[in-house]
Amino acid sequence: MSATAIVTAMSALAFGANADRAQAHAQMSQREIAEIVRTYDIPAGPISTALNRLADESGARIVYDSRLTRSLRTRGLTGRRNLAEALSEVLSGTGLHYELSNNGKSALIVLAQAGDTRNDASASGATPLPTIDIGAEPSITMDGHGSGAGGQGPGDRRTGYNAVSAPKTLKTDAPLLKTPISVDVVTRQTMDDQQAISVGDALLSNVSGVTPGLSGFELFKVRGFYNTVGNIYKNGLMEYRLRNLDTTNLQSIEVLKGPAAMLFGRGEPGGIVNMVVKRPLETPYYSVQQQVKSFSGTRTTVDATGPLTDDHMLLYRFNGEFYSTDSYRNFIFDRNVFLAPTLTFHPIEQFRMNIDFEYQSKTWVDDYPVLPALGGSPASIPVSRYLSTPNVTSAMPNNFDRKRIAVDWTYEFLPSWSLTNRLAYYSISTSNENMVGTGFNPLTGVLNRQINVFPTSWEETFSTNVDVKGKFSTGPLEHSVLVGFDYFANNLPIYNFFFSPISAINIYAPSYTKFENIYALQLFGKTGMKWTGVYGQDMISFLDDSVHVLLGGRYDWTETGSNKVLTSYADALNSYVNVYADAFSPRVGVVYQPTPWL
Repeated sequence: MSATAIVTAMSALAFGANADRAQAHAQMSQREIAEIVRTYDIPAGPISTALNRLADESGARIVYDSRLTRSLRTRGLTGRRNLAEALSEVLSGTGLHYELSNNGKSALIVLAQAGDTRNDASASGATPLPTIDIGAEPSITMDGHGSGAGGQGPGDRRTGYNAVSAPKTLKTDAPLLKTPISVDVVTRQTMDDQQAISVGDALLSNVSGVTPGLSGFELFKVRGFYNTVGNIYKNGLMEYRLRNLDTTNLQSIEVLKGPAAMLFGRGEPGGIVNMVVKRPLETPYYSVQQQVKSFSGTRTTVDATGPLTDDHMLLYRFNGEFYSTDSYRNFIFDRNVFLAPTLTFHPIEQFRMNIDFEYQSKTWVDDYPVLPALGGSPASIPVSRYLSTPNVTSAMPNNFDRKRIAVDWTYEFLPSWSLTNRLAYYSISTSNENMVGTGFNPLTGVLNRQINVFPTSWEETFSTNVDVKGKFSTGPLEHSVLVGFDYFANNLPIYNFFFSPISAINIYAPSYTKFENIYALQLFGKTGMKWTGVYGQDMISFLDDSVHVLLGGRYDWTETGSNKVLTSYADALNSYVNVYADAFSPRVGVVYQPTPWL
């Protein structure tokens, strides 16, 4: 196996201490840069990590075929060396060889597996190969992030506004132009430039056909469809009964439009929303951002990432948010704390594991829209008027507390073949009160009301999936195959809630001092669900990669349970019933590309 690597002195933008070095490089020839003697301190570890660090410390650009370095490690480098000496020592003992030459514009290094372990500047024993194309064609990293050749800037934030792939949603690295599936991607740079705080802000401003669903939870209609089960996913695993979805730790938001059952199982035909989280980086990055808004609103976010070990085998990233705001409506407020540390374990080139932790605590008073009408128009009351019961809602504010741990790992066991496993577990504790109007007298201005109280309830959700994907050829046909299994389970143990009529209020002269009995009618509920699915697909490409045929299918088994009698604890338990179902979901699609860009 062999490859070509290009080492090119860079005079691009630099930050901090690197700025002076970049300015000096701009005035030097390529050969002079290659002969500069520098002090290096590169620890033992994966050869790819060492080459990247060598590029950082030398001010050079190194491009190489990652298949060549997949399983190789280096003994490291310490001391003063020029570029040629540094490369020789880093490659020592790896069985790789290089040739350093000068074409007047760049320095080329040819890496090839030689018959021995010579690593000097001689080409003896090495087989030069064609130079790798380093144009704008994007690459897909092992953790599923797509990137262009130019990099994504500090913190992976300069992503551009257009994505060419959606590997976390499509579960393959096929470019979007080659897939008969519609996926819109809201990139990190789009969210940053628009200052999109919530997932709703990012979606409603950038993705056509997406509107908010009418629910106490965070749901979105995609092409007019949504259901109370949910259509929100994170890294390809369902997230159920969520509130206040935030962009703090998201790298992108991908919206698959149209039927998604082949990949994700039970769901409405409109599509799904998949949130892709940020991943730790080898290059340290630290950011603190402060935002302010009307009504005493503040938002503080922190983003920090970098290596925990010298060999970059263990990386970390921490994202955090504190959000606080009041409202134009009296008595309304919202407070949210979100903490999301992540660890990445990358011992060899072909294996990577990510461990995500999340904690969210949200406390707020709901502002349910209660708008009495007079003669077809809203009643003439101040916009700040609060028509609920602040002695209840402010004294017992809503609370949403969520703890989540997720693990995903990918192992490339053969060239172009990989095994991926994802799993997530989270628990949610929720308490909630809201008021609804039940009748209005336009002559007197009296509004009849009912309050719905959901004391603290607890639920847990577990989800996992396993994917095997690979590529092979059969004659003129190129195959990209995916075979997978997934499982989802949600359990909401028995809980109680109350529907209670409360005192009427005059919308023109409200009084908030009355004592309210909010525990008049008590009811009980219990729900649970389990989904299991197996799926497979094959994308077949032929005719000079201009025709792509997608064939796939999935079989699901579901178990959904709920109680039929709500009047007592015992009745809720005794009337709990499971409903079983199974179904097959096929998929067929064709794409024709007369030119690579169309």
